[in-house]
Amino acid sequence: GSHAQLFEFYRQAIQLRKELPPLHNMSKQRMQITPQHNHKLLAIRRWESTGEGAQIINQILAVYNLSSDPHEAGFDLPAGTWQQRLNSTATEFGGEGELPASDLHSTGHVRFTMPRYGAALWELV
Repeated sequence: GSHAQLFEFYRQAIQLRKELPPLHNMSKQRMQITPQHNHKLLAIRRWESTGEGAQIINQILAVYNLSSDPHEAGFDLPAGTWQQRLNSTATEFGGEGELPASDLHSTGHVRFTMPRYGAALWELV
């Protein structure tokens, strides 16, 4: 039922927090927040670096739609393949699968539709 689906969503979210360094090292210096649609859509990019002023590594992107309407998301994102790691609209969590369970392929900018009350997490691979 819905309780088991919610429990599974939280279990996977907690596992990702343990697994992905940008989610357990919470430095505000390695974070970029991009609000859109009057702050109803938030894109949060977090990363690690190899040292002071060094190369950025271990990047993640979380996008949240806090609205009852779907919103078009479009923002700058480092080029590469961003593997989807968590999707609140997935059917396994009781969603209707509105957000495609897919990776993002960035050439420096991405654009996609974020479903209402949706949350998703991607990792640059």
